[in-house]
Amino acid sequence: MHFVFLSLMWSCAVAQILPVDPNTPGVSCELMTNLTFCNGIGYTMASFPNFRMQTNQGDANTELKQFIILVNSGCSNAIVHYLCSVYAPYCQSNYRKIPPCANLCVYVRDSCAPRLQQFGVSWPPQLACETWPAFGTVCFGPSTEGLSNLTIPRNPLFTLPNTTSVPVASTVRPTSSPSATNSSGYMIRCPWDMTITKTDLYKDYEFGDVGGCAVPCSGKTPYFGGSNQTSAPAFILVFAITCLLFTFFTVATYLIDRRRFHYPERPIIFLSGCYLFISIAYIVGAVSKLTNGSFACDRGAEDGATVGSGNEGSVNEGAVFQRQPGPFADVYKQASCIILFLLVYYPHMAAAVWWVMLTLTWFLAAFLKWGEEAVERFWVLYHIVAWSVPAIQVIIVLALKLVDGDQLAGLCYVGNQNVVALGTLVFLPLLVYLVIGVVFWLIGFVSLISIREQLSRDPPKARKLCRLVMRVGVYAACYTLPNVVFLLLLMYEIVERRKWESAVIHLNQTTPMPNFPAFLLKYLMIFTVGIGSTSWIMTQKTFAAWHKFFISCCCRRAAKKDYEPSKSQTAV
Repeated sequence: MHFVFLSLMWSCAVAQILPVDPNTPGVSCELMTNLTFCNGIGYTMASFPNFRMQTNQGDANTELKQFIILVNSGCSNAIVHYLCSVYAPYCQSNYRKIPPCANLCVYVRDSCAPRLQQFGVSWPPQLACETWPAFGTVCFGPSTEGLSNLTIPRNPLFTLPNTTSVPVASTVRPTSSPSATNSSGYMIRCPWDMTITKTDLYKDYEFGDVGGCAVPCSGKTPYFGGSNQTSAPAFILVFAITCLLFTFFTVATYLIDRRRFHYPERPIIFLSGCYLFISIAYIVGAVSKLTNGSFACDRGAEDGATVGSGNEGSVNEGAVFQRQPGPFADVYKQASCIILFLLVYYPHMAAAVWWVMLTLTWFLAAFLKWGEEAVERFWVLYHIVAWSVPAIQVIIVLALKLVDGDQLAGLCYVGNQNVVALGTLVFLPLLVYLVIGVVFWLIGFVSLISIREQLSRDPPKARKLCRLVMRVGVYAACYTLPNVVFLLLLMYEIVERRKWESAVIHLNQTTPMPNFPAFLLKYLMIFTVGIGSTSWIMTQKTFAAWHKFFISCCCRRAAKKDYEPSKSQTAV
C-alpha cells in the first residue's frame, strides 16, 4: 500500500501548478467518451487541454486511474468530483475549461491529505487549492453547505459500498440559484444568468421545472444565439409590413365598393381585417425588439422581474414575462404587453372563427341551395358568433393570467412559456376551427362541382361557375395550407419544448436545440394567411373599382377647384 501511494504521488508531482484560465483560446469542448473514471459525474462535456495540459481523454483517464486507491480509501465523498474537474474540466458553450471551486478543493484536501500523510506523502502541488477561484464566480462545485450531499458515483472502478447511480449534477452557478430534484434524483440548479432576483415576488416563475428561473431579455437565449435575436425580429418586421399592405388593400377595396361583397364572400373581408391588426401588433413588437425595448420583457424596475446578467446579484436585465404582468411589473410594460396580446390573440382567434363562418355560408349556398338573401339574413348571428367566441377565450386567458412574452417577436401572446396553455388555448382551438371549416368547405366544394356538371349544357354559366370554383379552391388552399403548417410547428414545439428546457438546465449540449428556421416559418405562416386572403379580390372588378375611385377623387378635386370663389368674389 505504501509503495502504491508513493508511486501515485510521484507521477503527480512531475506536473507544475497550472494557471486557471476558463477562456483559454484553443480549448475544445468534447463529449466524454473515453473517461471511464468520470462516469456518472453529472456532466458529459469536458475541456481539453485540461488543467494538466493533457490534450486527449485517454491520457487523462490513465492518470486518473492512479487515484482509484485513494477514492476507495473513502477519505472524501467529493474526491471524484474534484479530480474530474481538474482532469476533465467541465465546459459549456459560453464557458470553456471551467475550474473547480476553491471550497471543493479545500473540502477534499482537508479530508484526504491526512490519509496521504499516514504514508509520508504530501498533498500534490498540481491539486493545490490556492490555484482555483472562490465559490460564487464561474467555477465548478456546489456551495460549502452542499458539499456534504455529494456522493461518489457508482462506477465499476470504485468498490465503496456507499456509491450511488444518481450523482449530483454539476453546476457552475452560485448557491443563490434555485434548485430542484428531478424524477431521477439529480439536483438541478438554475443558471445564474436566468435566476430571478426577486424570488419573493416571482416565486411562481420556473423554467425546466426549476422555480425562480426565467429567460433573460437580451443576449443569448436558452434556445437561440445572440445573432438570431436580431435576425428574427427583422424577418418578422419585413413580412408583417408585407401582410399589412396586402390586408389593407383588401379592406380598402371593400370600403370603396361595399355593394360588391355579399355573403358568402364577405367573411373574407373581416378575416383580412383581423390579420391587418395582427400585422400591426407584430410590427410594433419587432420594432421594439430591434430597438432593445422588447414589450415581452420586464424593464427591470426595482420590483420587476429581473435576472442575473453576468455576475451574481446583477439586476440590470429584465426577464421575459412567464405570466400576465402583475402589479410589481413596470406599468408601461404591463399595459403594452396586455394591449399587444389583445391585438394578436383576439384577431387570430376571430379570423379562425370567420373562416368557419365563411365555409358555413358557402355550405348553405352551395349544398343547401340557399339564396343570397337567405344566407345574408343571419348576418347578425355570424357577427355575434365570430366576435364573442374569441372574446370568451381572451377572458379565460386573462382570468388565468396566462399571458406571457414571446422573446423572438418582442410582444406578448399565450403559450410561449407554458406548454399546456399553448396546447389548450392556441393549438386546440385553431385545430377545431380549421377542421370544422374544412368539412364545410369540402361539402360545399363538391356541391359546386356537381352543379357545374349540371350546367354543362349552358357554356356561359358553366364558365362563370368554373371560375368561381377555381377562386374558392385557390382561397381555401391559401388559408388551409399555411394553417396546417402552423399547427404542425406548434405540435413540434409542444412535444419538444420540455426537452429543450431540460437540456438548458442540465447544460446538456448533446440534446438538439429547437430549429431556428422552424420558428421563423411559424411566424411566416401567420402572415401568409393574411397575404393569401388578397387572392380573392384579385379580379378585374377590383382594378375597375380602384380606377373609378381615383377618377372620382380627381374629378371631385377638380370640381371643387373650378367652383371655388375667388378672393374678389368673396370680398365685401
